[in-house]
Amino acid sequence: MYEVAIAGSGRISVDSHIRAEQARNAEIGFNYDFNDSLSLNGSYFWQKVKEAMSLKDNVIYNGALLRNQGYELGAAYKYSGLTLRAGVAESKPEVYGAVADNTVFAVATGRTWKTEVSYKFAEPNLIIGWKGRFVEGETGSPSRGSGSGDSVKQPGYGVNDLYASWEANENLTINVAVDNVFNKNYKSHSQRAGVNSLTGAGRDFRMNVSYTF
Repeated sequence: MYEVAIAGSGRISVDSHIRAEQARNAEIGFNYDFNDSLSLNGSYFWQKVKEAMSLKDNVIYNGALLRNQGYELGAAYKYSGLTLRAGVAESKPEVYGAVADNTVFAVATGRTWKTEVSYKFAEPNLIIGWKGRFVEGETGSPSRGSGSGDSVKQPGYGVNDLYASWEANENLTINVAVDNVFNKNYKSHSQRAGVNSLTGAGRDFRMNVSYTF
């Protein structure tokens, strides 16, 4: 309920009349496939949380209302060995009152675009591909313990990944990936918002060998 590292030497207590949070979620969506080559999908959601936990004078109590709404859209196209994918997602959380930690409840995240291009060869049985994740800049309130009391501008960023998967035979599969191939220095919007937020992972090489008997 409260992070020990942030509490430090302070003592946090819980209000004796505290109640369970009440949440409502609703979502509507669609999926459409056309001749096994083109597919579309999308959804829209609403969220509402009443009696959200708040913190004041080192006491946790029910003192906030949270609302969130957002959408996701995606498309995929296949032709022979080529596959193209693209998608976008966005949500707009709103907080009424002072929550104990908006990292958990209502962190501001920029509109996120995802793309992927892959090609599957018939011989050898090999798939190569590229994935991109591009996040637009966003301004939101700082997280608790973030080292800032003003609104935080989180800059946009883009990260590119490369991968390959080779099925040598029916028993052996080798997967190789390079995440963040350009070693982009960025800060993910989904973690703490503030001057002391941590940077995302740099270039990352991965290899996996799978053998079944």
